Amino acid sequence: MRLSSARSEALAAFNEISTRLGASLDLDETLLAVARAATQVLEADIGAIFLPDAEGKLAVRGLYGERSRAWRDLHLNSRGLNARALGAGKVARVEDYVPIAEADLELASRRVILDEPIHSAMAVPVRRRGAGVGTIGVYRRVDIEDEYLLNLLSQQAGIALDNASAFAELQSTRDRLQALIDTTDALWTQSSFEDVVKRVVDQAQRLLPGIACLVGVVRAAEGDRITFVAATPGMAASLQGSSHSFAQAPVVARALHEGKPIETSNFSKLSPLSSSMQAVLPVDTARVIPLGEALPDGRRRLGVLGFYREGTRPFSPEQRMLMDEFAKRVSVSLHRAELLRLAESTTARLQTAIDVAADISASLDPSEVIRRVLMRAVEAGKADRGVLLRVEDADTVVEDYHDSAGVRDLIGYRHRIALQPLMRQAVRSRRPTIGGRYEVDRMEAPLNLSLADVKHTATIPLVLDGEVTAVLVLSRRQDPPFLPDDLVTFQLIANQAVLALRNARLFAQAQAVTRAQSDFLNMAAHELRTPLSVIAGYVSMMEDGTLGDVPGSWHLPIELREAAFTALERVEPRANLLGARLRHRFPEEPVQVSGDAEQVVRILDNLLNNALSYGSSPQEVTVTVHGGPEPRVEVRDQGQGIPAGERDRIFERFYRIEDPARRHVPGTGLGLYISRELASRMGGRLTLDRSLPGKGSTFSLRLPPA
Repeated sequence: MRLSSARSEALAAFNEISTRLGASLDLDETLLAVARAATQVLEADIGAIFLPDAEGKLAVRGLYGERSRAWRDLHLNSRGLNARALGAGKVARVEDYVPIAEADLELASRRVILDEPIHSAMAVPVRRRGAGVGTIGVYRRVDIEDEYLLNLLSQQAGIALDNASAFAELQSTRDRLQALIDTTDALWTQSSFEDVVKRVVDQAQRLLPGIACLVGVVRAAEGDRITFVAATPGMAASLQGSSHSFAQAPVVARALHEGKPIETSNFSKLSPLSSSMQAVLPVDTARVIPLGEALPDGRRRLGVLGFYREGTRPFSPEQRMLMDEFAKRVSVSLHRAELLRLAESTTARLQTAIDVAADISASLDPSEVIRRVLMRAVEAGKADRGVLLRVEDADTVVEDYHDSAGVRDLIGYRHRIALQPLMRQAVRSRRPTIGGRYEVDRMEAPLNLSLADVKHTATIPLVLDGEVTAVLVLSRRQDPPFLPDDLVTFQLIANQAVLALRNARLFAQAQAVTRAQSDFLNMAAHELRTPLSVIAGYVSMMEDGTLGDVPGSWHLPIELREAAFTALERVEPRANLLGARLRHRFPEEPVQVSGDAEQVVRILDNLLNNALSYGSSPQEVTVTVHGGPEPRVEVRDQGQGIPAGERDRIFERFYRIEDPARRHVPGTGLGLYISRELASRMGGRLTLDRSLPGKGSTFSLRLPPA
């Protein structure tokens, strides 16, 4: 893929945009940053991000650009450009937006568009967690140039929007919890989940002397198990910290399923778990009460509060009332503590993702980006080792590694994905996977020795456009193992890493193309320098009279009108084929200038052909010759114009403006560069005097008078 230097600069700018988008977790600020980035990157007049409103219509949520105030109440219907992009899951664009506005917009919105007027528009879907959640729309008074950049921006925006939305949801949850804290502060002070469960057990013993208490929770990653996190002293030694399936704890499972207290006087026969309890406290009577409400991570209940005692005598109505009321307060307090723990954990993960994005986006060198990804991932995952492997067909290849103990790895080591179950599962599912160590007996020395003491691994695929391009493997040599909660952090790191790596590699490719172009020109200049130096020496001697007088015709005085007319005759057949109109304005008197007629005509050939290639249909090109003390010839077209940011660069060698609508136009990016060089060697100048988007450009060739 051949990238222009403009594309290279855009990719470099995307690292800054990525950091800027990730710099805030405020949803409104993120939406505005997305709209601003779309407007600036695409050089649009209006940039907007649309999200569905309560009625399902796409409404403006972020807006930037000229006359943006008039667009704020814009609502789009199901037939519009943005709706088509969201439905199709890909970029939708139009080159003439006015008919679309007439046909597809609601009546109240048409006037906004028609008053701009907008000429072209492009929309791209924004995805959150794999689903389309909105669109980015860009609108210009002239043609929109780069669909590629808009796709890049939508990927960055999807991640930023996901982070900001998640944080907004958590922030909203924390706000609701704060109101709850204020109403229950007289009974419970805010503290960690672990402190609360210890306090629950102490309070239960004071409230119901002689009755044992047990607190069990359902972990987010273990929806079919109960883990006991606190118990009265008589039961703590055997049960606290233990985990059991619902099959082993049927009374617990029933209470959670039915959402109400379950009491039994036959506990020892109902529950296989009772054998563990009987050893320290013979239990027959039990009352198990479900705790908490649904949680953001998908759990229907937080856990249970259980009361147990010896004998088959049922609990009294007063004891049941105390248990149930106490459970209500415990439920509120534990639910609050767990939500705060989730919020703090998620906030920490998001902060880690922001820090990682800022760090890895600070460089565009691929090897440096890989090194930073590894070090950040090892640090965030509290791992001992990290390895990044690129995916090539059915193999993985080691790109780089970071080991806190300095243990070596084999850069370039290739291994079949199918031979490692954990790797195969992660690549096929495109989701992070946790497990034990890899099967090192299938690996070569010294790699198998390096990995022999690894106990726990987390395998994180790096997915771009639905394809696994690389895999990050984190390892721990000691307990604890990686937990499912860790995978959320790893996925955030992977999202940032895959984009940073892609941008760095594309930038490196662009630099390689630029280097190749420079090397070619340097080599050509070297090969031509010696014979040209000899020729230049003789020409200099002829000019200063060392070799005698030279004919007057060698001083190259030419008539500028004749040169311009010759160029017009040469381009006329092509103009006729394109249906273009050629006009000229020449003075009545001859315009004599110093120069080479053949080179002057060549320069005008370039200007005229560029005007026809980049003009709008029907095209009109006017050539005007001016005499006087500063003779010049102007070539004016009525084409698309040259963007302001490109005007200083169009005379650089190999530089071409990237316009998707003009990709069919042949060229090397050397025409204007060579033309300016020829003008300079004749003592003249080639300049861009004027260019307006949608109104055309005017180039002038100035030559010294004869």
